[in-house]
Amino acid sequence: MYKKPSIGAVRLDGWALLAPMAGVSDLAYRVIAHRMGAALTTAEMVSAKGLYYKNEKTEDMLKIDPGEHPVALQLFGSDPEIMALGAKEMEKAGPDIIDINMGCPMQKVVKNGDGSALMKNIPLAQSIVKAMTEAVHASRVVAGHGELHRACTRGRRGRRCSDHRAWQDAGGLLSGRG
Repeated sequence: MYKKPSIGAVRLDGWALLAPMAGVSDLAYRVIAHRMGAALTTAEMVSAKGLYYKNEKTEDMLKIDPGEHPVALQLFGSDPEIMALGAKEMEKAGPDIIDINMGCPMQKVVKNGDGSALMKNIPLAQSIVKAMTEAVHASRVVAGHGELHRACTRGRRGRRCSDHRAWQDAGGLLSGRG
């Protein structure tokens, strides 16, 4: 028998997780996925700038059903201050996890330095992790799926990050070791 998984302090009842999918992982879809056995649901990625500028459509993406827990909200951006403010707004919605998007390869996201572009700018990624963990209850924040150094090592297309130690330090911020 396998031990049930956990992400930080969040204990999961199973292994099936709903990944964030832009244009798909809305509230109704997540509730259905949860009812069908998803141990964790994740909303589609939300723009930190959209939250900063109080965009109504963006704010609607933060809605969580009371029976949906555990649930993660995912934030994307590249400005540490705006990401911290976005995390504060997300925390008000009551997610169990706030995930930092560092993997989206879409050109419209990457061209702004967001998503997977953060993996090429380790000092900026560290600043974002630090700002967000200081802004909200740190155990809610997950970056690079909680395994910054491992995600960096695997990287896209098999490339290794140039500063593996910096990623380990960033991961330490999340685990309370840094």
